[in-house]
Amino acid sequence: HALAIAAATGDYADAERLIRLAAEDAIHRGNLTMVQGWLDALPAERVRGDGELATFKGWVLAPSGDLAQAEEYADLAEARLAEEGASTAAMGRLFVLPSFVALLGHQDYAAASDLAARALDALGEDMLHWRIVALWARAESLERTISIDAAIEAWRAGWRRGRAAASPGFAVTVEISLASALNAHGQRREAVALCEEALDRLTDDLGRPSPIASLIYSRLGMLHYEANQLEQAYHYHEEGLALSRQLGQVGSLMFSQGLAAPTLHARGDTAAALDALHAASLVAVQ
Repeated sequence: HALAIAAATGDYADAERLIRLAAEDAIHRGNLTMVQGWLDALPAERVRGDGELATFKGWVLAPSGDLAQAEEYADLAEARLAEEGASTAAMGRLFVLPSFVALLGHQDYAAASDLAARALDALGEDMLHWRIVALWARAESLERTISIDAAIEAWRAGWRRGRAAASPGFAVTVEISLASALNAHGQRREAVALCEEALDRLTDDLGRPSPIASLIYSRLGMLHYEANQLEQAYHYHEEGLALSRQLGQVGSLMFSQGLAAPTLHARGDTAAALDALHAASLVAVQ
């Protein structure tokens, strides 16, 4: 309603105030498309000229794979927040974004680790979601530069915080990363148990899994594929793909399709495996 009034009157102040209040919680709950719709309804110059709105814009772009634009908005947000005299917490929330971009966009693991550390220093203990993302970025960087043991400890820290959070959000990404690292470290049973516990938590009383559980299903599919349990792997991949399509996030769909391909090939369905890889590559390009 505020956006409709703003479009009719040209006064966007109230709509922007409401977006600042609502966007963070919506992002935590995985409603990135909704937040993007709010921001797209504002004039672009108003988003680019506001530190908080530019930060949120970067965060709806980054998970969809548009890392170049996300980085542009991160730079804009940093300049605007400095001009606005933003709080330490607001700066910490921002630093998580370029850490994410440095890790996935540039494979600059030293920069990603440094930015994640700056974010963790600035973020309040109650800012669980952003701390989880920062811990994930730090763990991913550690795995590639120091040791898997250090990475596992960082992922465990993120996982513990994720369990304390009110909503799953990015905590699921931490869980699938921790499960992968545990499996690579010879702890497959713990990895499977971790994923199964996550599925229980992400399934409601009527037995309906949350769309964000797609990542867990796909990781479980790969764990069973590597144990040559192909029928179980196929079941989990099918569930993961269906939920990924519900979730509507590019990165999730690419992840599910890419992980399903080896299982499809092992079951003798080479055409379907190639289709899955092709679809994953198309999603990545988009």
